[in-house]
Amino acid sequence: MHIVPDAIFIDSVISFFDEIANDNLFYCIVKNRQYELKLIKKKNRIILILENELLSVFDDKDNYDVVYFHSLPVNLYKYVIEIPNGKKVVWSSWGFDIYCSDGMFPQICNIDLYKPITKSYIYPNIRKSYIKIAKQILKKIILPVRCYSEKRQYNKKRKNAIDLQRQVLSRIDYCSTILDVEFDIIKRYPCFNAKILPSPYVDRIDNRSIAAMNSECMEYILLGNSADPSNNHLDLISLLNKRHIKDKIYVPLAYGDAKNREYLINILSDDENYIIQDNFMPRDEYMNVIRDAKVVVMGHLRQQALGNIINSLLYGHKVFLYEDSIAYKFFVSKGVYVFSIDKDLCQSEIDTPLEDYKIDYNRSFVLRNWDYDSRVEAFRKVLCEETINNK
Repeated sequence: MHIVPDAIFIDSVISFFDEIANDNLFYCIVKNRQYELKLIKKKNRIILILENELLSVFDDKDNYDVVYFHSLPVNLYKYVIEIPNGKKVVWSSWGFDIYCSDGMFPQICNIDLYKPITKSYIYPNIRKSYIKIAKQILKKIILPVRCYSEKRQYNKKRKNAIDLQRQVLSRIDYCSTILDVEFDIIKRYPCFNAKILPSPYVDRIDNRSIAAMNSECMEYILLGNSADPSNNHLDLISLLNKRHIKDKIYVPLAYGDAKNREYLINILSDDENYIIQDNFMPRDEYMNVIRDAKVVVMGHLRQQALGNIINSLLYGHKVFLYEDSIAYKFFVSKGVYVFSIDKDLCQSEIDTPLEDYKIDYNRSFVLRNWDYDSRVEAFRKVLCEETINNK
């Protein structure tokens, strides 16, 4: 049993797991009965359910052996701990579910997501004057009883949220993260005893497709992958302006934060150097966008847009990342030729193509580490063993 969101990756997920077993069930939680799938094309494979129907699905114990969560938002925490004993729970993290705090729930992987300019936009209260801060402190002194009571209520809710998060982590039997280093970070929690699985979000690549990857277009700089503020667009735009970059800049904004999308469109729409993509594009067309880029610049500090990055490496592009990002540290540790936004992002570096031997090494690394068939076999072994053990 798979619990999936309505996302562009799910069609490939269905194909992936159909190679492993022929009895996969895919449930998509929706807000109302009238919801129509927007991003999943294999609609006939999806069972739409309301969130409050999830427990009744879990109660049908003969219908499944494994519950597989493709991402785990906090609203599903309370259902995870209700899955019957004896049923295995698998969680494939998508990144947001470990890096982003949500209400009372803290980040599982505690890192700063934003560079300074983006942070000042996301958290405008950090620009409050010292006078306003002083007034807030004074108010707490004048109303100590009320503040103490509110603080106690907050602390209680926070503790309950943290306790629930720990229960969920302890219930996970298998976990896959996009990068292994993320699994190591989650493993720091004593309550987390899951076994590692490879990520199922891979494509099959053959020699013919590799041969067709070289592009002579090199039309623009590809900047970011979505409208999510964690792209740190504002900091990158400021940096590109300061360094007098002359190339066209392609900015995908089709999905992500609607408020941030609107803000970026407003500030960039009059600049002829920027190409804004704000409509959803089929995957094959978007792959052409990556292929035709001159270089690729991804400003995320957390693991994000890895599909964009590994496909850019396959296409032979230079990929620029922040030095303090999870992805930069990972790729550099593996000897992959990636470049620093902080030190390397300049016109001369953009204009100089990546050397052939570096392209070859980057491609071979991706093909070794994101091999489709080996990941299918890894999942087949684990899931088949669990199914047999539950009989």
